[in-house]
Amino acid sequence: LGDHVERDQLLAQLSTDELSAERAYFAHSAESSASMLQESEATLHYQEQLASQQVREAEATLAATQAQLAESKANQENSEHKLQRDEAVAKSGGLSQEQIEESRNNLAVMKARTDALEKRVEAQRATVGLARSAVEQVVAKRSAFTAATRQLAAAEAQTAKADVRLAYAELHAPVSGIVDVRAARAGEVVSPGQPVVSLVDPDD
Repeated sequence: LGDHVERDQLLAQLSTDELSAERAYFAHSAESSASMLQESEATLHYQEQLASQQVREAEATLAATQAQLAESKANQENSEHKLQRDEAVAKSGGLSQEQIEESRNNLAVMKARTDALEKRVEAQRATVGLARSAVEQVVAKRSAFTAATRQLAAAEAQTAKADVRLAYAELHAPVSGIVDVRAARAGEVVSPGQPVVSLVDPDD
């Protein structure tokens, strides 16, 4: 009591242990999240590009294989018609047995090619499905990344809030004057708005 203090002089310091621990927690959380997100963004961007490229390539290969299959079916149909005509001509002696066998062999080759292409189309459809599934997985990762970004923003906001509360832990003299009343003692718990120190202006 009776001490003279200058304007903005520190009058009291509230305990900041809890606030400091809270601030450190949110700051550490924000730093960790920021580091992870920075690495994840680059990886995620690469995965998005790769997945999209794989879908495009798989769909292009499927379209090309389907075109080959359509052509093979048309060729097979032509071979079937030719064999029917040749067999009809052969009955009248217009073609030899060797020529008929050649037509049959050509048809067998066409059928084998068509069967192989049908299997390739099915396999390529599965490849397209896998590529699209990979895109869906990347989309899910992007969603999780967005959620983590929001969590980072929340941690940064909590850190800033803790900084403000820490600043309020220091009580400074609003004016120059003399300490008249110490309304609180060291170690005492105070509530918001509760007087801690009263000052009087000696010039009043």
